Amino acid sequence: MWERPEDVLKLDAIPGLQLDPVFDRVGAAQRAAENVEAVEKWFFQSEDQGKDDYDDDDGETEGKGEDSKDLCWQKACGVIFREDLMPEKGPLKTILFNCDKSGRLTRKLPPAEIQQVRTTRRAGPDGQDIRQLIIEVTQERRAFFDPAAQKDQDWGRKPHLPGDFIFRGGATMIFDLRSGKLRYVIRKRIDDEARLDAHRAFLAAHQRGGPLGATYGSGAFLEEPFAMLHRGV
Repeated sequence: MWERPEDVLKLDAIPGLQLDPVFDRVGAAQRAAENVEAVEKWFFQSEDQGKDDYDDDDGETEGKGEDSKDLCWQKACGVIFREDLMPEKGPLKTILFNCDKSGRLTRKLPPAEIQQVRTTRRAGPDGQDIRQLIIEVTQERRAFFDPAAQKDQDWGRKPHLPGDFIFRGGATMIFDLRSGKLRYVIRKRIDDEARLDAHRAFLAAHQRGGPLGATYGSGAFLEEPFAMLHRGV
């Protein structure tokens, strides 16, 4: 049921990535944080370093330039790496870029985050041992209840406004640790306008219930006794 990537993508040897198991909680948490940092450095490395070339169906490496490789990874992740790789429908000026240590916005840092890096081990259909690497990538975007305001902000036509809510996108990527190939992608694209419309409609239908309206409410929020307990009135 999971999507296979459109391009055959492979992981490089990621400097600093440690996959040996750690069994104490403090050590495991520290190792997880170090692995996230290592993958983030590799994933969002500078353009001149580039990523490993991807393979074609015959297993031969094809060099298509850094932009082409970044675009392939961007499509797989469902996020936006750089402004020059924005979709044809228009620049998404509403992508929330990371902040530096002083809290100031900077375009030198990637506008996406690696949330989790972990390994998994399972039995394949023929009983073979399958080891996989799971990498989660997320991105945030300022979103507005007014579709016209959304377009203006996406294109940067009007002065910057804080969003009415945060719209999130990204992917969970599953790599084969033996071959390094990206096997499956569970993706929610940050530029999926249909998903944004559905999310906007859902929030609008439940905003009467306050922050817990979406959790405990329904279309008939006021008629639901259990939901009314959490209205705070």
